[in-house]
Amino acid sequence: MIEVIVTNLMVQLDNRILDHQSYVIEVESWNDLVKRLEDTEWTFTEEHEKHKGILHKNTEGVANLEYDDYHLSFSQYGGRRTLMYIKDRVIIQ
Repeated sequence: MIEVIVTNLMVQLDNRILDHQSYVIEVESWNDLVKRLEDTEWTFTEEHEKHKGILHKNTEGVANLEYDDYHLSFSQYGGRRTLMYIKDRVIIQ
């Protein structure tokens, strides 16, 4: 299990942030999380009930999914933007 920090943003068309919330979830692996988000048939129903807000109850609205080994972002219908990253991951440039 790994811990992932999730930040949900409500963004206006001019990219002004109206509201935000952040919290930590546990997932089996980063690759599993990415795979689930890529699978439009899979739903977050169980996780939604457990974590209240990681996503709406399905992934139909997931768009612009981008990720690397420790960051992930996507947008959803209605100006929602979700950012995720692995907790305690330190990047030295």
